[in-house]
Amino acid sequence: MKQKLRLIYTSFGLILMGMLFMDYSSGYDGNLAGAPGDGGTCLGCHYGGTVVGQSVGLSNIPLFFTAGQTYSLTLTAQHSAALKGGFQIVATNNANGNMIGTFAASMAEKTRLTGAGRLTHSSSKDFSGGSASWTFNWTAPATGSPANVTFYYVVNAANGNGGSGDGDAILAGSSATVLPIALTQFSATKTGKNGAHLTWQTASERNNRHFNVERSGNNQKFETIGQIKGNGTSAVSQRYEFTDDALNTQNSTTYYRLQQVDFDGNSTYSKTVSVVSESKATLAIYPNFAKKGDNLTLETVKNAQVEVFDISGRVVQVIQKSSAISQSLIETATLTIPTSDLPSGRYFVRLVGNGLVKTSSFVVL
Repeated sequence: MKQKLRLIYTSFGLILMGMLFMDYSSGYDGNLAGAPGDGGTCLGCHYGGTVVGQSVGLSNIPLFFTAGQTYSLTLTAQHSAALKGGFQIVATNNANGNMIGTFAASMAEKTRLTGAGRLTHSSSKDFSGGSASWTFNWTAPATGSPANVTFYYVVNAANGNGGSGDGDAILAGSSATVLPIALTQFSATKTGKNGAHLTWQTASERNNRHFNVERSGNNQKFETIGQIKGNGTSAVSQRYEFTDDALNTQNSTTYYRLQQVDFDGNSTYSKTVSVVSESKATLAIYPNFAKKGDNLTLETVKNAQVEVFDISGRVVQVIQKSSAISQSLIETATLTIPTSDLPSGRYFVRLVGNGLVKTSSFVVL
């Protein structure tokens, strides 16, 4: 009986150890990235020691980020003797230490989210040539972006023996004060026939020398058309604006971006925004008079909202919905307006897209 119990206990212990190993091999849900408030790092279970500094690092961190925008980051660990590796990473708000932004898991990169929203490995990765890396997306918060964000991360460079004892090395690090400029808004609107008005706003700034305003007719080759002085280091929101009075209406769409330049010469780019030349935004209806039941032909542009409304302002038809894929308004489209369900009277067609509103009208007899 004692031998049977001993066998049961031994089997249970092996199963428990296997369960623990499987749990850690697919990432640990506890907070062990070395961030403020964490219970340290993975050193509590892996006894190989902690290596800080050059052995682990985070790359592709932007110096200039836009609220709500997604960035691709890469965590790389180096250890000459490691065979397998796993990690955990968290982004925190320097002001209060709270987690900020969102990570995205990837099956291809063998990553998953913990219950707290941190990113960790879903299965271990092999070290190759003394290094292992994980690439993932991090999205900045849509609102309330802080001036500074710190990423805390830890990598377990394991010897691959299936245990958590000697031979494993914990590589811990952090990338602090990495997002000095928080661009919370950047937009462009059409003004008159040959103008565009650009506005942008920062939540806070650090060492911001100036912004170069750049313009392009094809979203590929940009030229600098103006420079706006920055506010250096500021903990309060700042608003900027710039007017382009020399818009080239031969281009269907004009694109703009900002180059933010620090006092030390480092620079980075914002997202791209665009405006549409009104002369290129077609909205032609023929014939303008039609008998009830006839179809009218509408020459317009793709990727814009086109709707028909009566004299009271009530929308009676939606001919084309705006496209979430593109708002360039470059390509034309030929659409049909059916009149079989329209009572006699005057109707208006409205095109809305990319800051442009254009109307025309027709009459059903």
